[in-house]
Amino acid sequence: MTALYPEICQQIEQDIERRTLNGTYIYLLGWLAIGVGTDFYQTQPLWFYSIVAAFFLLGLTRLIFYRYSTQIKGYSHSLWWGLLSANVVLPCILFSTIFAFSMFLPAFMPLLLYVFMAMFAFISSGTVTYALNKNLYRAYIAANTLIPIVVVPLFATTVEAKLEAGMLVFYAIYMFFQGQQLNKEYQEKIEQAQALQELSNKDGLTSVYNRRYFDQYVDHMWYHQLRQQQTLTLILVDIDHFKRINDQYGHPAGDEVIKQLARMMSKVFQRETDVIARIGGEEFAVVIPNIGHDQVFALTEQLRTVMAEKLIEHNEDVFSVTISAGIASSIPCNGARSDSLLNQADKALYRAKAHGRNLIFSEQSADHPV
Repeated sequence: MTALYPEICQQIEQDIERRTLNGTYIYLLGWLAIGVGTDFYQTQPLWFYSIVAAFFLLGLTRLIFYRYSTQIKGYSHSLWWGLLSANVVLPCILFSTIFAFSMFLPAFMPLLLYVFMAMFAFISSGTVTYALNKNLYRAYIAANTLIPIVVVPLFATTVEAKLEAGMLVFYAIYMFFQGQQLNKEYQEKIEQAQALQELSNKDGLTSVYNRRYFDQYVDHMWYHQLRQQQTLTLILVDIDHFKRINDQYGHPAGDEVIKQLARMMSKVFQRETDVIARIGGEEFAVVIPNIGHDQVFALTEQLRTVMAEKLIEHNEDVFSVTISAGIASSIPCNGARSDSLLNQADKALYRAKAHGRNLIFSEQSADHPV
C-alpha cells in the first residue's frame, strides 16, 4: 500500500488510542470479580490488595498518558508509540502472571478455573480491539500467553493445569490468525479510504495535488520540520502571459500547457517527499523538505530551461511558453506559521514577474535574478 495521508494516519492512531483508553480498568474489574467471588481477598489479603494496587496504578498511568498524549506525540512519535504499547502490554503481563501462579502456587490454585475463563475473554476482546495494528495485537496475544506457556513445563504438576495451558496455546494460535484476518479487513477499508482521499485531493486536469491538499500538507510539514528543526522549501511556479495564450490559441491550448507543465514538474521533482500541487489556474507549488539551497535552484532552473525550450503542439498550432518561479526556504520556529513561507515565495515570484519573467527569484536573492 502507498504511504498514507497524514490525516488517515492520524485517524488510525486516534482509533487505537481511544480503544486503549476504553480498556483502562478492565483487568482491575476482572481481578476484583475473581478475588471477591472466590474469597481470595480474605484468604490472601496481601496478595489480593497488592494486585489491586498494581492494576490501579497501571490504569492511572494509562489515563495520564492519554491526558498528555498530544504533547508526547509532538515531542517524539516513537516515544508516544512505545508508551502506548507499554500501556497495552503491562496489564496483560500481570494478569498472565496470576494465571501462571494459579498453576503451581497453592495459594492461587483455587483461582485457576476463573482466571482461565477471564484469560479467554481478555484475549478475544483484546485481539478485536488491537487488530488495527498488526504488531500491537500480536504483542497483546504474546503478553497474555507466553508466561503461562513457559511456566507449565517448568512448575505445573496437576493435569488440570497442563490441560488448560494446552487449550490456551491452541486458542492463542486461533486468535493470532483471527487477528490477522481482522487486520487484513481493516487494511482493505483503509485502502478504500485512501483511494477516495486520493481522488478528493487530486486536480482533475493534471492529476497532481489540488489546493485543498496543498494547504493541509504544507501546514503538516511545517510543524513536522519545526519538531525536527530542519529546512522546508516552497517553490511557486507561474506560466508567463497565460491569458495571452488562451486568447490567441484558445482555452484547450491553455489546458494543454498546464498539463505539459505538470508532467514536466513531476519528472524534475521526483523524491517521495516532493509534493507538487496546482494551487491556481496557471500556478503550481512544490513543497520540498530537507533540500539544500544550490540543489533547489538547480532543479528549478532545470524546469525553467526545459519549459522555455519545449514546443507545445495543439491542433495545428505550435508555440512555446516560459515560466517564472519564486523560492522560499525556512527552518520553522515557534510562533511562526506556514503562511509566512507562502508569503515569502509569493513575493519572490512577484519580483520574478516584475523583472521581466522567465526568471527565478528567492527571498535570499530578492534584488537579483538567478
